[in-house]
Amino acid sequence: MNPKIFTAVLVLSWLKAVNLSAQSTNLAPSNPKSQSADTHLTMPGSPLGIAWGFLYGYLGVTAEQFMPKVRELGGGFTKIYLTWHQIEPQKGQYEWSAVDAFANQLRTPEEGLISLFSSSLWAVKRPAALLPPSPAKAPDDYYRFVRELVKHCKGRVRYWQNDSEPNNPIYWSGTKEEFVAQLKIFHKAVKDADPSAIVVAGGYDGLFGPPGTRPFPNQQTGLDFFDYVLKEGRDAFDLFDLRLYGDSYTIVARVEFMRQKMLALGYNKPIICTEYGGPAFFQFPENRKYFSLLSSWMQSVAQGSPDGAALQDKAGGNQIAELYQRMSSLAPETQMFMLGCAPELEAKYDRIQARGLVMRNLFAFAVGVQKTLYWQLLDLRTNRDNMIDSPAVPFDCAWAEKKAIAVDALGQTVPVHIAGGRLHLEISLTPVFLEPVR
Repeated sequence: MNPKIFTAVLVLSWLKAVNLSAQSTNLAPSNPKSQSADTHLTMPGSPLGIAWGFLYGYLGVTAEQFMPKVRELGGGFTKIYLTWHQIEPQKGQYEWSAVDAFANQLRTPEEGLISLFSSSLWAVKRPAALLPPSPAKAPDDYYRFVRELVKHCKGRVRYWQNDSEPNNPIYWSGTKEEFVAQLKIFHKAVKDADPSAIVVAGGYDGLFGPPGTRPFPNQQTGLDFFDYVLKEGRDAFDLFDLRLYGDSYTIVARVEFMRQKMLALGYNKPIICTEYGGPAFFQFPENRKYFSLLSSWMQSVAQGSPDGAALQDKAGGNQIAELYQRMSSLAPETQMFMLGCAPELEAKYDRIQARGLVMRNLFAFAVGVQKTLYWQLLDLRTNRDNMIDSPAVPFDCAWAEKKAIAVDALGQTVPVHIAGGRLHLEISLTPVFLEPVR
């Protein structure tokens, strides 16, 4: 795990000894009318946990036995992300190794959540091995796949989630209507396979300012998306997942804001948080001028842009590498997020993250969030200059042309080799775009 956050995660052990119910009235909403639900912790199993990370047993990332470490750090709940393509690379042919590696390390079903990306090279409207997920070409194929997966894990994994943060086009390339339609299929498949399983609606990133606070850029898009999910998908989920990044002091208001949306529709389902952390890099004003590094990468993946030019400077150099070259001249708020920063900044980062971890949990539990998962346990720092990094692994596919050009989403040329009617190259989490050369 990342040593920068190790100290912070240790605080989970301390939190286990704290009364985390709404009896912490100094943290609850001050308006009695807004306290519309019993905010005590009522769900079975530990309320505290750590999510594994973005890849598990896929694209060169090992399907590790990590739950002993989570328990050692004080957690008793976790989640992994899997993809349709990872489990069913061809129709009717299943690969259960990562699924079983995860499920077999759980002591009880309540310890585990599987979030399933609708990403496939054969079964969805926009083929992708990882990002962005998209709606299934044939709903029956999606139903069959989800049912077989949940049946395979029956009695071992309790919680199931469809996709993640679908309000962001990098994580869902369909419409909100298509998302809800597939959520209904997902719910039916899960319940048909295991009536005791729990369906968690695809997580809202929670990046909005509640009324009276500064709004996030383009936050209304996410709010509108989940207004539709809450209204039209109300019967297709058991729990609502609200991620709690951003300003920790708005957590109570954000949770209550989403709860009130459900109450206005005539129901009140439990809220969990399957990702939180921070303060993050862009929460510091000094770092917001670098936002283009992330937003341009996200846009290139969401739109399938092959050039990734926004991530390159005019001379073709990597902007992140350039930041490291002039690291000593950067603001301390920037340096403390970089590998190899000064020890005093490393220690400051740990203190800030530890305080944030405690505050976010106390605020969340005080307003009735039933479970929280810290993001993340997995450490993939193999290349400091990548926005999202993972080891490259060999890949090949059928290829009819004699030549090809491969360019990744960062604008870098990827070497390819063609032999025997197949194209060979190395791929990682960074998308690679292939073009035939005739």
